[in-house]
Amino acid sequence: MLPFLLALMLPLAAVLFANRFRATFTPTEFVYRRWGPTVRVPYSEIGRIEVANVTPISKQPIGAFIVTKRGQRLPFWPKLFPREAVQRFFALVR
Repeated sequence: MLPFLLALMLPLAAVLFANRFRATFTPTEFVYRRWGPTVRVPYSEIGRIEVANVTPISKQPIGAFIVTKRGQRLPFWPKLFPREAVQRFFALVR
């Protein structure tokens, strides 16, 4: 019975974990809700995005850092969002 319960609980835990992450594109800023403090970064303050790692085959970003013009590095997990949203975000920063 325990292996069956674990098999049900692990996927549920993953969904609950990922559900906390939200990305919002306002007209002036990027808002990223995560398990830590919510990150609000005006587009004008974003200096660049550093991709930390990518998928081996499709080369899609998995982890990245938003680097502000003041040098602050904020973690961002593109793998948790739809590809269209990630592409839109990267396009806004260019």
